[in-house]
Amino acid sequence: MPSRRLHQKTRHGCNQCKARKVKCDENRLGCSRCIRSGAQCSLVELQPSGLTLVKPRPTGSELTPTGEPHLGSLEVPSSHFRRPSSQGDAVEAPLSLQIPIRSQLSLLDLEFMHHYSTVTCFEVSRIPAKQSNWQIAVPREALTYPFLMHALLALSAAHLMHIRPSKQHIYGEAATKHRNLALTSSIPFLNNITPINCHALFALSNIVSVLSLVFPHPSAPTLSGLPSDPLDTTLEFFMVIRGVKTVLSSAEEWIAQGPLATFTQHNWEPSLAPLADDVKAAFECLERRVEEAADEPVLCEAYARAIQRLKVAFQTDELIRDEPGLAFIWPVVVPERYMMGLRNRTPMALAILGHYAVLLHNSNGPWWLEGRGRLLLEAVCRVLPSEWLSAVDWPRETIEKSSDFAFLPTPSDSSP
Repeated sequence: MPSRRLHQKTRHGCNQCKARKVKCDENRLGCSRCIRSGAQCSLVELQPSGLTLVKPRPTGSELTPTGEPHLGSLEVPSSHFRRPSSQGDAVEAPLSLQIPIRSQLSLLDLEFMHHYSTVTCFEVSRIPAKQSNWQIAVPREALTYPFLMHALLALSAAHLMHIRPSKQHIYGEAATKHRNLALTSSIPFLNNITPINCHALFALSNIVSVLSLVFPHPSAPTLSGLPSDPLDTTLEFFMVIRGVKTVLSSAEEWIAQGPLATFTQHNWEPSLAPLADDVKAAFECLERRVEEAADEPVLCEAYARAIQRLKVAFQTDELIRDEPGLAFIWPVVVPERYMMGLRNRTPMALAILGHYAVLLHNSNGPWWLEGRGRLLLEAVCRVLPSEWLSAVDWPRETIEKSSDFAFLPTPSDSSP
């Protein structure tokens, strides 16, 4: 009688072979019986990728702003490049799978992108059509233009810095890094604006304007440890959006016909609401001060035009409340000579700026405008000479009524 052939029992075979009560070769990429029958092998489900994340020792160039290494190579064991064929042979995997993949994004950057696409993109505007563009169209442009991707990451990091103060230093350093990379890498494109790159540059201009207003946020110290000055931050904000407007003026028609056209569309013109009685009286007081001012006639004319433009902004604000885009309009349309007076911190220019602070306060909803109007007016009151403090009585009273904040008493408060 022939001897019975010995075989080794398998204890870790796939579920399919166990159900059929046949021997399984236990190949982790799929046993040969399942491959021949076209069945889905349970061994593949247990180990879907076979990829191992290996973090190499980081070098100086591979460190993130927080000291974290970049994502390392995805190494695939050589045994996993060969898979049994129906004849028991081995088939070589494609060459592309054998090349280690190195990502240029850190885990922190991935956190920023996730936060941007799920939260921050909805916080830039309250208009649904614009929110959709911030979520979809802008990141799509960023896939082609790295400077825009850096700007998105900087915006998300600044937002996280605002809502998670416990990690403010980590997010602040990352926001600074990505903002600087966005600005420096965009210079060649700003020197050669085309119908193709103008949309990414326009999105960049909006993000940089927001960043100049909120980073570093006035409620927190700067990275140097010194508190930021709301007057300096606001002036920087004005200069940025005025400069961007000048650079992109040649591309306005291209932008209006492109994927970000909704960013240039407003539904508040040409209708203007009449000013409320208290607002009207406040502007009349400002205009009388300009008439009585001893400044140069050219400078007084610039002040008068700035006041007129601000009145239009307030009339628009009466129609559409809580529209953050209004904060961008007035700084762009004021005369350059007014900006000169603001840089020199002349009392008249500061008094007008104190009224603009009310407009910022009325648009207080977005995180990047939160508290900005109050902080700006507080800074104006600190700088104005005592005889000029009565010029900002109306802004102070208006902001105090709509918030729990009370400004420090001024000489005009104690006058009979």
